[in-house]
Amino acid sequence: MKKLFVISLLLLAMVLPAAADTDLAPLIGTWVNPEYNPKRQDSKSVFLADGTGEDYATTYAAEPSMVWTYTVEEAWQDAGGAYW
Repeated sequence: MKKLFVISLLLLAMVLPAAADTDLAPLIGTWVNPEYNPKRQDSKSVFLADGTGEDYATTYAAEPSMVWTYTVEEAWQDAGGAYW
């Protein structure tokens, strides 16, 4: 019985990562551009791991001005190491 349990765990350890969605880790973070403030564009955008994002009107705003969702259809890394 122990042997069957261990084999089942090993199979799950191999199958679950393969079945996972696209890795969004490189896209998660905060992007800030304080020069946008005078142009009335969002100066801070936050990309969250659950596929949502938040825009902030200023770099110091406590509440987002807009909450939105995103879907990654294609991702790649350029020669400089940036993710697109």
